[in-house]
Amino acid sequence: QDDLWLYDINAHRWLCVYPGTPKDLKLSLDTRGFEVNAKGEPIPVDATGHATCNSTYDTDRRKYMFMPRVMPADWVGRHVPQRAEWMANGKPASCRHPWIYDPVAGKWDRRFVEGPGPDGAHCSMLNYVPPMKKAYFLYKDGKMWSYDWDASQWTKHATQGDPSISGYNFVSCYDSKRARI
Repeated sequence: QDDLWLYDINAHRWLCVYPGTPKDLKLSLDTRGFEVNAKGEPIPVDATGHATCNSTYDTDRRKYMFMPRVMPADWVGRHVPQRAEWMANGKPASCRHPWIYDPVAGKWDRRFVEGPGPDGAHCSMLNYVPPMKKAYFLYKDGKMWSYDWDASQWTKHATQGDPSISGYNFVSCYDSKRARI
């Protein structure tokens, strides 16, 4: 649950740009609590779970973004045995730190966010809105957040009505003509 496919609209085909975590991967925690490989590069392992509509493409920076979901220790322990211990001790880092993939460089990055942010990412929606130059995240509990890339910070927004999401097979997109998600 950590492979990445992009659709090439011009060629009308799917491309695997990241095949997923290698079986022999050895990870450690960096000073931020992020799981990294031997080179110190952040590597997502089972980070999306059921991603539903929890990913977006930043058209200004030309990078893919998704919000992580902390999977239960018994599930991810099969891939990263030490994660069960890390999670028991309050590690790895929480869900508020977004994952970024640069398709040109073929590298993952993880943005550290100081301060508050969304609690989780399962059954949520993430959309990049170009005129605002921010990604908007709606969690299933109805809490709306926006992510400012330059400041690497989340802002919580008041919502009206009942914005909660029910179920988990939903989709969303940004409508540029009417400026709506």
